[in-house]
Amino acid sequence: MFVHGRGHRKTTQQRHYEKLREYA
Repeated sequence: MFVHGRGHRKTTQQRHYEKLREYA
């Protein structure tokens, strides 16, 4: 798990999964 230094505690992978869920 790695963060891009932003204020997001979610990982990039989690964000990707969330986007896929939104599209689903």
